[in-house]
Amino acid sequence: MTAILTAVIALWMFLFSFVALVSLDRAVSPEIQQRTLLIGNVVRDNLQQTLSVGIPIDMLGGIEAYLEEIIDEFAEIRRITVISSKGAVVADFQRAEKPAILDQLEVGKWLGISSSELNLPVLAGNEVVGHIRLVTSAQFVETRLRSVLLDASVLTMAVVLIGVEFALVVASALIWRPLRSVVAVAREQERGSFVHVLTPSGLPIFRFLALRLNGQAQHVADRIKASGVGVSAFPRLISILDLADMRLALFAFAAATEVTASFLPVYARGATRPDWLDPGVAAAAPSAVYLAVLSILAPFVSRLVLRFGPRKVFIFASIPAALALLGMAAADSVASVIFCRGVIAFCYAFATIACQDYALALRAGQDGAKTSAIIMAMVFGGTFCGATIGGIFADRYGYEAAIMLGAALALFAGLAGYRGLRSADARPFRPDAAAPSAAVPSPMMFYGFLFGIVVPMNLVTAVGIWYLAPLRLAALDASPAETARVIMLFYLCQLLLGPVAVRMAESRFGLKMTMILGAFVAGTSLTLFGGETFWLMTATVAGVGAGFALLRGPALEFAAQQSTNAPGRMAVYRVAERAVALAGLLTAAAALGSDASGHIIDALSLIVFLGLLIFSSASAISHWKRRHKK
Repeated sequence: MTAILTAVIALWMFLFSFVALVSLDRAVSPEIQQRTLLIGNVVRDNLQQTLSVGIPIDMLGGIEAYLEEIIDEFAEIRRITVISSKGAVVADFQRAEKPAILDQLEVGKWLGISSSELNLPVLAGNEVVGHIRLVTSAQFVETRLRSVLLDASVLTMAVVLIGVEFALVVASALIWRPLRSVVAVAREQERGSFVHVLTPSGLPIFRFLALRLNGQAQHVADRIKASGVGVSAFPRLISILDLADMRLALFAFAAATEVTASFLPVYARGATRPDWLDPGVAAAAPSAVYLAVLSILAPFVSRLVLRFGPRKVFIFASIPAALALLGMAAADSVASVIFCRGVIAFCYAFATIACQDYALALRAGQDGAKTSAIIMAMVFGGTFCGATIGGIFADRYGYEAAIMLGAALALFAGLAGYRGLRSADARPFRPDAAAPSAAVPSPMMFYGFLFGIVVPMNLVTAVGIWYLAPLRLAALDASPAETARVIMLFYLCQLLLGPVAVRMAESRFGLKMTMILGAFVAGTSLTLFGGETFWLMTATVAGVGAGFALLRGPALEFAAQQSTNAPGRMAVYRVAERAVALAGLLTAAAALGSDASGHIIDALSLIVFLGLLIFSSASAISHWKRRHKK
């Protein structure tokens, strides 16, 4: 539903933006023509000043260099030609541009935004000795048109995702949670148990039903107390846990910590650093420290969550994260930026694992894949929105303003966790929880999954998407805005195709086949597209994103299943995720300085297919062993 809503709103936003921008271009067209005339008059006056000393127009020297300076300075001019009165071309210089897309589609003239020509006579005394022809650039309008349209569409998607999360919070508070509480207490009382009451909340009908049910439970408790049979038989407040409790908190926290995703390397590289520190190392250091901290903390956080509860851990993480973001906004050295990013990683580990453990504790039966997909959707949705909104704020108001916005989001996430996760500290009431199994899953299957799915998935994400894709796009002369949009395709695919992965995992296809298909799609995209051109790199990022959208939710659920009665495996899974990403970043940074840099994508593709072979073999052997045991 979210994918359909996002697509529809983005389409209408695109159409309305297109019409508005074409109308705006037509409105400012006279101003552009006037500016072109002004530029032409400046060029003509300089030529006529030179001709006034008696030099013939066809003997002028250095004129092409002068025209090149003019075209480099004014982007709206594509070509300037000086022609003598006899029709001979004296000088001609033009900017190398690809044909405008609107001109290729033959709709530029129909829309009124195609390039135009302007001819100005050149005089020597009272004699016309030639003329200057100026051709405006259609790319000047098209580039701005495309940039604004894409920015508007991406921002619309972010706003839609934020709106959906707020709508789910409101729906949970008014309908879902009160309805579940009423149904749970009513079923208890139907069985003759009056041990629970519920807080009247939500719509008026649910409040009315809650009061009636509470009255019945209290009446029974009073009668028991009066009879002297049970002095302590007072009804307890029921606690209903729901995935909606942690959605907004996790979404906002992910957005807060990733608000710097689109500019952190540039921000770190521009900070004050020692002379011996290479700018490239300074740009990559915050991300490396971030992954290192996550790898170190992963085995220990779950124990603290189990001891203190998700609510306390989440609140503990949100406040230092906000302070670290404020510190990063005020930082003037790369060491300060790295330290603050390390603190953010520390808080991110606690906050996200608290929400993950809270949600995974609610897994029951066939809902496991759905729960894992929701966790991934919140993380990637928050990352998408944080990076998008942070990039826009940084572009409009500066890096510091964007980082301070992240601090505000971290505090809001803490408030959402305080409000939403409050029931996690009480004794949970989960009538639909599945009974735990006494069997421990096969170690061979777990490690086959770890080395066949988890390791390749995180290597490709860290090396291919976070590190190599931006560098390759920059080498292809893509602007920072274009690079950010391409990388955002990876996260957008996670959001749009996440529900598809859930349906496939819950069908006869199953978790394993869904993960195998996702890995195959990602590996095939790396092999076929490679990334030699801008559009091939775009297709690679989108293809890998589509494949990993089928992988991540099922992979988290499969890891949870493999950790049944073996909780240490979940810690191993989380450590492997971060450690592999860190090792991959360091290896790729070293490889880019050698002759092997051009083969990194091929190596990643090979690793994905080798991982598929490992996982498929482990799955087949485990299946064969189970059949022979029977």
